[in-house]
Amino acid sequence: MQNTHAIPLSPLPDPSIRQPARMSGQRFGRTALLIHLLAWLALGVAWTMMGILGEYSPESQAAQGVGGATALAFGAWSGWLALRALWYGEPVWVPTIILILIGMEATLPCLWLWDPLLTGNTPLSPLFEFALWAGFPLFVPFFTFGSALAVPLAWGVAWAFERWKRKRGAEAWTRRRRLKTGTLVYLAVFVPLTFAIFPYALYAYVALEQNHRKIWASPFEWQAPVLANIPDFVRTGLDDFCSKRLPWRFVRHRVALIETG
Repeated sequence: MQNTHAIPLSPLPDPSIRQPARMSGQRFGRTALLIHLLAWLALGVAWTMMGILGEYSPESQAAQGVGGATALAFGAWSGWLALRALWYGEPVWVPTIILILIGMEATLPCLWLWDPLLTGNTPLSPLFEFALWAGFPLFVPFFTFGSALAVPLAWGVAWAFERWKRKRGAEAWTRRRRLKTGTLVYLAVFVPLTFAIFPYALYAYVALEQNHRKIWASPFEWQAPVLANIPDFVRTGLDDFCSKRLPWRFVRHRVALIETG
């Protein structure tokens, strides 16, 4: 007897058409959080070895290098996964918290490295000397603080623009479209901020760093050409700014001593 109630088979997907990837709820965000915890674990092991073996012993230096490199790799990996979580429209809280943690963890040691530049003390670790030569105390805090100012503004503008569009009958935005719009607004805020403030911070940093150099020597010196080609309005602008604000007068004094040298 013929079955008249057979369920029709759905057509097979065309292999020539790329099928969209199915994403589970918070796969990237939760994985990023787990990997970030592994970065803390690597640092904890390195600090424990430093406490047991002594801060400046060869074994302790090796443990710090391996632990720091491992933590840096895990931190970069977790940051990449957090960005992917935002890109694929996962809930924003977990990846946002991870990116904030990465920014804070990178900024605090870089701010501490300004102390030997201002006081004339020399860090004993070659790793710190390399960080000073590479400009980490300048670039990392500037990017973190600039992003802390630009990101909330970017999300607020994207949210307000979406509401304005929906009041005029447009469809609700996807999270990916919000992310793209927020990124454009972020760049519109961060790039002018860089042109307005960064040259002054760069001038102060390269002057202090050139005076500080004692341990780390490299055949590639990028600070001296930058210092020689700083425009005059940047020099006078930094001097005027520091002279009118008491906490910054020490920076002005140090830079002036270096310039007169």
